Amino acid sequence: MLSQPDRNEEANRHSNGLVSEAIKFGKTPDAIIRATAKYRSKLFEILDGELTEKDEVVHALELKTPRQDPRRYFHEKGQFFCSNGKTYVLSDQWRTTTLPVAQSLRDTFPDLNITIDEIEH
Repeated sequence: MLSQPDRNEEANRHSNGLVSEAIKFGKTPDAIIRATAKYRSKLFEILDGELTEKDEVVHALELKTPRQDPRRYFHEKGQFFCSNGKTYVLSDQWRTTTLPVAQSLRDTFPDLNITIDEIEH
């Protein structure tokens, strides 16, 4: 049985992978935000400029959200996304929204062939 921190980490890992794959297959961060807005009011922190290095992203997060720890976002190189002059940094605060977001992405983007397996609690 997974403890609550383990479940949160697993949900975060799945959520990051799902969003990363959607972007890899051509879905824009803005399209993903629109598809998931009902379940996630703040899916990404959106930063000005197309930042390419972890240190740049962390610094920009600290300036934009001084009361939040940058570790609350997937900020490692390869985990943030650039589009149209902006950098999109995915939140890692998923918990209970992982399943509804996955379902929304599946329903909005059927071409991604997202499958959701039932798990026992």
